[in-house]
Amino acid sequence: MEKKRTCNICGGDETVIEMNNVDICLQCLLNINRRIEQDSFKMPLLRKQLDDFYQKYPRTYVPKPVKPKTIKLEKPIVLKEYMDRFVIGQEKAKRALAVAVYNHYKRIQNSKIGKSNILISGPTGSGKTLLVRTLAEKINVPLVIVDATTLTKAGYVGSDVESMLTALYQEAGYDIERVQNGIIYIDEIDKLNSSEKIGEGVQQALLKMLEGSLVNVPVGGQKTNPMTVTIDTKNILFICGGSFASAEESARRTIGFQTDERQIDYGIIPELAGRLPVKIKLDPLTKEELIRVMQEPEHSIINEYKELLNMDNIELNFTDDALDCIAEKAIQLGTGARSIRSIIEEFMTDIMFELPSDRSATRCVITDKTVNGGKPVIFRCIPLEIKLRMEERKKWEQAKANKESF
Repeated sequence: MEKKRTCNICGGDETVIEMNNVDICLQCLLNINRRIEQDSFKMPLLRKQLDDFYQKYPRTYVPKPVKPKTIKLEKPIVLKEYMDRFVIGQEKAKRALAVAVYNHYKRIQNSKIGKSNILISGPTGSGKTLLVRTLAEKINVPLVIVDATTLTKAGYVGSDVESMLTALYQEAGYDIERVQNGIIYIDEIDKLNSSEKIGEGVQQALLKMLEGSLVNVPVGGQKTNPMTVTIDTKNILFICGGSFASAEESARRTIGFQTDERQIDYGIIPELAGRLPVKIKLDPLTKEELIRVMQEPEHSIINEYKELLNMDNIELNFTDDALDCIAEKAIQLGTGARSIRSIIEEFMTDIMFELPSDRSATRCVITDKTVNGGKPVIFRCIPLEIKLRMEERKKWEQAKANKESF
């Protein structure tokens, strides 16, 4: 059945087979199969051909498609409570984001409501990306996070705007319905300077996509003759984020919270700013909030290290002075919660190298001196063999003393 022919779809000549007098390569068959697998009962003849193909060529070439997942849209209160488990502080921002996302997915059921994309403004390390990732996980929709600085105009070296949809298509398991209900988060949007030709070109390319349009996205085939799918972006939620200068300046001139002229100052053209009507501002994390970030979230770094050392039967504790010292260092670095991990890993590396081999260690206490380069406080137990010998020695000395007294 397998012959050296040319694929009628992409024009390739690698592993081409004949199906119903049509020459098709395995890559194109893979792409087509993902679409018809769920609707194969309407195509019994093609289904039979696929079944025959699977018998000869195992799933090595054509894997089963990912089953579609339904959106689990919760009320705004439930969404905020879920974000509280992972994100510390930012109460006002979490409430606004929960309402905006909830309203967006309700709009899908009612075409009379206009689309409202979201712009998140906040300093580095304030939790912008974590908020978006947590929400996407809760409502069970595919999420793609894109760095705006990697996007370029078509024809330039880099990733064009359509590559975001290609990544979302893959993240959704090649399910068009899930793709068209997904979320695209464009980080560092403030770095797209409209004064530069490439930056303005990227912003122009984003306009129709944010508003809602049909986009042909390449998903396979060859560069000269790519295979594409058409994705409707009208129900895709676009969230853009950026630090927009320092926290103090952001409070005075935060993008979108005042006028479009302010937005131009930050390099965003008015047309793009108008397609991001929901504006959410995050505040810099305070010292108390940074301390909470280290301890309260389910996957906090301190809890991670505690679990790692607990596997070696060693208890790990941080004093209040140590937590204060770490928070102060993070504030000095000016990168918010992002710097906490690097600060802790700097002094924990030597501890994690030596402590697991210390069989007598039972507890490790991190103090402010440890954070500043000193040694931790180690509590040790006496090994059983030494303890028994000490007891025998004590009994022998007691017996000797009793004998001399007579």
